Amino acid sequence: MGVTRNSNRKIITASLLLFIFVFSSFTVQAQTDPPISITKIFNDEKNKATQPLLERGKAATQNVHLLSENIEWIAESFENNKSEAYRASFELFEGVNYIATFTRKENTLEGGFILSGSLEDTTEGYITLVSTEGVVSAILTDADHLYQLQRNSEMQYQFVKIDQSSFPPESEPLIPETTTATLNAEKSDTPLAMDSGGQIDVMVVYSDDARAGAGGTANMINLINLAVAETNQGYQRSGITHRFRLVHHEEVSYNELNGGTSLDWVKTIDNLTFVDGVIDNVHTLRNTYAADLVVMIVEDYRSTCGIGWLMTSSTMTESHGFSVVSRNCATGYYSFAHETGHNMGAHHDRQNASGSGYFSYSYGYWAPNYSFRTIMAYNCPTSCSRINNWSNPQVTFNGIPTGVESTAPGSADNRLTLNNTAAQVANFRQSLAPPSAPINLIATETTMYSISIAFNDTSSDETGFKVERSINSQPWLQIAILPDNVSTYSDLNLACSQNYAYRVRATNLQGDSDYSNTLSTTTQACGPPAAPHPIQLSIATTAVIFTWQDVEGETAYLVEQLSGNPLVWSPLDTLPANSTSYYLQNLTMDTAYTVRFAAENSYGKTTGAPISFTTMSKAIFLPMITR
Repeated sequence: MGVTRNSNRKIITASLLLFIFVFSSFTVQAQTDPPISITKIFNDEKNKATQPLLERGKAATQNVHLLSENIEWIAESFENNKSEAYRASFELFEGVNYIATFTRKENTLEGGFILSGSLEDTTEGYITLVSTEGVVSAILTDADHLYQLQRNSEMQYQFVKIDQSSFPPESEPLIPETTTATLNAEKSDTPLAMDSGGQIDVMVVYSDDARAGAGGTANMINLINLAVAETNQGYQRSGITHRFRLVHHEEVSYNELNGGTSLDWVKTIDNLTFVDGVIDNVHTLRNTYAADLVVMIVEDYRSTCGIGWLMTSSTMTESHGFSVVSRNCATGYYSFAHETGHNMGAHHDRQNASGSGYFSYSYGYWAPNYSFRTIMAYNCPTSCSRINNWSNPQVTFNGIPTGVESTAPGSADNRLTLNNTAAQVANFRQSLAPPSAPINLIATETTMYSISIAFNDTSSDETGFKVERSINSQPWLQIAILPDNVSTYSDLNLACSQNYAYRVRATNLQGDSDYSNTLSTTTQACGPPAAPHPIQLSIATTAVIFTWQDVEGETAYLVEQLSGNPLVWSPLDTLPANSTSYYLQNLTMDTAYTVRFAAENSYGKTTGAPISFTTMSKAIFLPMITR
């Protein structure tokens, strides 16, 4: 509602909120503890956004300072305790502040993460935050108030208040012609009817114009992850049983204007769908990553927010699992979900649908009082907000059903549509399997300060191996990613007399394998380091160079010389840890010397055997031969 939240008001615990994907109990930070601050408003005039230059779809903007270290802390904390919930505060605009309770963390394809949770003191408010290579994006939804956090082209973070009423509608969906699809679309050799339908694999490609408009690759990847997460959020809110899984994203070279003044949307989706010499590599990528559906994100949104092929009971095949969506409408206006909804048989609201969807009830929905519309519906006659819900008579929004029973006149239940077509769409491509798990994890060498491990690689399609470690039964942490076919690893700079446990799993584009067996071993008992060895000499007339291999666990090297009458060992020099050479100079020609080297740490000192040598009696000069 855009009001400042009162920290003394009752806090709604995460276990009561509808949107949580997995129902479980969470330990929330003590209510007396202040939430962690994530964004702060810039109050000086220099950092306030310029309002007259707002783009279409933006009602207002506000520059903010992002406390990225606090986001990283929350993400790292989830690794140690997945059942914890973390409260965080966001300043959006003057007088608009929210407290979020993050209850879930997911990892992304790029090594980033997604944090999701609820907004306190709201009915169904939620937040999704994505981080890629340190760049952060987020979307906050509070009923019909939507806000996006993004980094602009000037590297400044700002909140944008979304104005849905200014977006153009999506285009009418296209009906495939079966004969055209058979002749012109590249098909996969993968057999159908292999996937259960609980997961639909999605690939997203984007134009170079869209990437530039987003402000860079990291921003674009964040947008893609937000769109997928937001779509899954709508599925959960609406009782839809499957979830989208992002399997790949990639930039494609595509001229959006192609000599014109705006994007030709029909031509673009034809270029995407058919093998016509334009962006045909998309079909190869689709088969490589086994994507059931493909979405292309473009920059233009002057005339429409998206276009897609409509699945019907008689015309849709896997060859038409494609849609095109504007970057500006993909999230916050739910055009990403809308166009993929067409691919699964869902149509617009009855008042605006040009025909029927897959079933007689495959329509979006307006509230009778025009207070909201569902994802597939066009705008109400008096304008209404689009909510992240699919039509479903069994789910309400502000006390009003969001659909009409499938057997009733004027039926509208796209929840049922998607649940009934999910298995078919999930088998447009058979999902690739994760690799098999490594076996026989053993320790091959254990010293005071290192442990070397090895395992058997049982898979042929891994892209690498993830090595995890636990110290004295503490939480597991990933410490290394090994390349494919590499089955050994040395863990260095450890503590002596310490117990370490290791486990390994293989990974590829489809996910991670099960873990190997767990290896538990202990580093050797604490003690002084070994003496430096082997020591090699390079002798001259008045100097000598000593070299050796660095030993483990030393804090310093000591050099001593045997001299005096009577002969005694006297300190000559002290070298820092990790030294591997020593230059002894200002010696006397043709003279005998004896030295020795020792390595020491807090547990003691180990001294090597004496080294005796005689300096050269004369210098040897090698002639220079020139040609």
